[in-house]
Amino acid sequence: MEVWDEYPIIGMRSVAVDDQSHLRLPDQFLRIGPRVVVAPLSRCIGIWPERSFARFAADVKANAERLVAMRFFARSADALVEEGLLQIPVALMRAAGLRRRGLVTGALDHVELWTVANWREAERQASAAQGADEFCLQRQEGSKP
Repeated sequence: MEVWDEYPIIGMRSVAVDDQSHLRLPDQFLRIGPRVVVAPLSRCIGIWPERSFARFAADVKANAERLVAMRFFARSADALVEEGLLQIPVALMRAAGLRRRGLVTGALDHVELWTVANWREAERQASAAQGADEFCLQRQEGSKP
């Protein structure tokens, strides 16, 4: 049983990245473990417990449509520093559009580091998708005999 099966990583906190690209994880996210792997995601940076990264990497490999995408992912992944203090690779910060301020969010089995703008856009898209799902459900219920 993995730690998030019993205690999922949840919540959201505002964070700062210093001049050396260091990020100190808020206390609620420290159970992610003393060693983590940092890798790019869509519009954010994923931070996984070292013990679970292999499973995620296997999923990426199985679902990679192009070899180039898999190479970028593998090249950008990086295992990092001391417990609670991460040095985010500059290439990942650039790819995610991250500068000084960001949001750290729990994602059940990992943590994600977002810019505020990217997080707001992701929320807007999720809200629009949920609204479309609700509309379709209402239409289906309304069309029942």
